[in-house]
Amino acid sequence: MKKKNKESYAEIGRRLGISRQSARQAALEGRLDPRYRAAHQRRLEADAALAEKRREDLKSTLVEKVSVDRDVRLLFDHLRTVVLRVPGRIAAAVSAETDGRRVHDLLTNALRAACDEFADSIPVEEAPTKRPCEPSRTRRKGKK
Repeated sequence: MKKKNKESYAEIGRRLGISRQSARQAALEGRLDPRYRAAHQRRLEADAALAEKRREDLKSTLVEKVSVDRDVRLLFDHLRTVVLRVPGRIAAAVSAETDGRRVHDLLTNALRAACDEFADSIPVEEAPTKRPCEPSRTRRKGKK
């Protein structure tokens, strides 16, 4: 009788591609039940689908370094252009002024206007919203 069990475990092992000992252990744990195997297969498929979704999510949030470098370079080129236009705009007004406070105000207003022009020229994309299932990654003071 014992030999018959060993042979059947060997046959099961060959059919499943596992060793006789593994087949025996699986039988003892109930893992050879067709319902268990079906549930286990569904779980493996769900885990694989979830891993694929996470990979796709990461892939969609990553951008190429070359693209970012190009965009940053264009932004700084535009900032330089806007700031370098300031002297031409206020040169006549500053040269006519003798009051230091008035010169300071002229320069401050011209630089603020240049910064506003630069900021308004940047296309604003909507920031991605945090997914509700994601825990916060920042810690509050005093909590561990």
